[in-house]
Amino acid sequence: MKWQRLSVALCFIILLVSLRTSGKAAGLDLMCDGVTDMTAALQYAITAAIANQEELELPSEGCVVSATIVVQAAQNFRLRGKGSTGEGQLAGSRLIWNGPNGGTVLLFDRTRDSAVDNLTIAPGTGAIGIGLRVDHVAPPSGSFLSTHNIFRNVSILAPAIGVQIGNTSTQNNEFHEFHNLYVIGCTQYCVHIQDGQSKNIKFFGGALATRGRGAYGIHTVRGSFVTYATTFSMTDGHGVAIHLGDVTDTILISKADSEGASRFLETSGPSGAAFSVEIANSRLSPADTLPSDNCYIDYKFKGPLILRGNHFDRTGSADQMLVSLQTSTPGAVFMSLGNIYPNGAPFAPSGNQVYLSTMGDMWCSPTACLPLGVAQ
Repeated sequence: MKWQRLSVALCFIILLVSLRTSGKAAGLDLMCDGVTDMTAALQYAITAAIANQEELELPSEGCVVSATIVVQAAQNFRLRGKGSTGEGQLAGSRLIWNGPNGGTVLLFDRTRDSAVDNLTIAPGTGAIGIGLRVDHVAPPSGSFLSTHNIFRNVSILAPAIGVQIGNTSTQNNEFHEFHNLYVIGCTQYCVHIQDGQSKNIKFFGGALATRGRGAYGIHTVRGSFVTYATTFSMTDGHGVAIHLGDVTDTILISKADSEGASRFLETSGPSGAAFSVEIANSRLSPADTLPSDNCYIDYKFKGPLILRGNHFDRTGSADQMLVSLQTSTPGAVFMSLGNIYPNGAPFAPSGNQVYLSTMGDMWCSPTACLPLGVAQ
């Protein structure tokens, strides 16, 4: 009996030691209270978890930070918020920014095959410049580069820039996935794909909501992305849902729901290469007041641009809405298949040899819907 008791006690001690060295226990040991500055403790816990290849679970209480938290040169690391794991805003743990106005809260530097789950990044005493930045602050070395990271149920509140992919990276900052990303009240870019080889960034679900004139949902300087079932909300009717700079791969926007954008898509073209851009099966509701040129889609690339199965709502001045096709490159291609437009002449091609192909489109007035090209 004595030896049995000793065995049980020894097992209990081993279990306690195991918990104390696990990522979960390290997170709970932070003892965040939403008031005390935990920057140094949190950075220490993350660095230790990376070195030990452990998962780190944050406590459910808010963790106040006053300097950028860095996940650096990591592989197979996971930062997990505790609490609600449901989809939607404000799920899981919080990082509360009490740092300088315009600062970056969380930086992934040369980190791959890693994940963040159930995390809200919120302003405290400081205004957020960038909520989450994924980059190569130092040049990639060996296997350490930013690629194949997954971010699930992440909310970023009232930033200038919600997520920034790149800034100093010049190569292979790519293949990241965002599942239920909520950026609420961004004043510049909800998502900014900055530079380098930032291709095949994926967004599934979530919502990108701008605040203020001239803000963007997704803004790319150079790169490519895919969205599926993402909501774009421009609260003041002057934002742009998507801006494309120099695309480096195909672009697919599918099952989007957009409200209040003065432009849904604009390009700064011409792009250096021919890649298709497709908008499919989406509900697009323009702002009550369109820009002076009435261009809701302003496309300057060689293409092809493919619009397929979309519904353009009749809101405000949408009966004047135009899809502008302007290119200086000969042979630009535009295809419109099975869309519903708010007016009978939505296309405005110009430039050098624009090839326009339409099939199965309709247009709807307040009283009836007819095949495109048929007058009411």
